[in-house]
Amino acid sequence: MSSDAANYGIIGAVTAKAVAVGQGASAVVNENSLPSRDDFDAALASLRDEIRALKLPAEHRNAVNEDMAKIEALAGDNPEAKPAAGALLNSLLGKLKTAGVILNTVAGFQAPIKLLASWFQIPLPF
Repeated sequence: MSSDAANYGIIGAVTAKAVAVGQGASAVVNENSLPSRDDFDAALASLRDEIRALKLPAEHRNAVNEDMAKIEALAGDNPEAKPAAGALLNSLLGKLKTAGVILNTVAGFQAPIKLLASWFQIPLPF
């Protein structure tokens, strides 16, 4: 290090989302605003109500209900479980499509599915 180098260090406590120090330094903040647990639970309940209102054949209803139960079991605040629960959400959406539900045209499905996808950090299929 040359003797004419400047010390751009920070002395003291800093509370910030990003800090850039030094000549030519830059800082970037990428924030994901995840839904609250209460919003997540409300979305699950809403989705369950929407599914219950559908006139699905027994085989489709059972398959959908199994996925919903698994999603609810995995959907805790454990970040390691989110990928598996996200895959189950995709499976659930696939089963609903197979049963003839056009997800992006049924208003009651859109909000809870969007919130759940946000919680699991997965892209929506529609």
